[in-house]
Amino acid sequence: MGKNQHNIKSYLKFLRNCNQKKLVGSIIKFAPDDVIKRICDAALNVQQGDVKLSKREKEFFRKQKKTFKKLISTSIPIEKKRKFLTRNQIGGGVPFVPALLNTVFNSLGSTFLSSRKKCLLKSIN
Repeated sequence: MGKNQHNIKSYLKFLRNCNQKKLVGSIIKFAPDDVIKRICDAALNVQQGDVKLSKREKEFFRKQKKTFKKLISTSIPIEKKRKFLTRNQIGGGVPFVPALLNTVFNSLGSTFLSSRKKCLLKSIN
């Protein structure tokens, strides 16, 4: 595993377990583009039904339709997604990124970290 791949995994594992909105927002703001792409991949996996969701998770993510739409869109540049995620963390309610990553990690496990399953984000700048 390359050093860059290891750094991405470290970012994602930390974001998964962090519930401090301001800290999550700050990390996303300065994270490498590949971390943002992996968060978008996680959103895509949830949206396409590749991740098993509990009723509570389904309800939480159902309220986040706009967020999913923006994250999985290939026409929105990565920097706009980064800004959107940063603002989304600072707002009220449960932090979106930790909830998303925790759900995906619990369902897909380490396969999410090792391969970019169902990636539509290759064309993103």
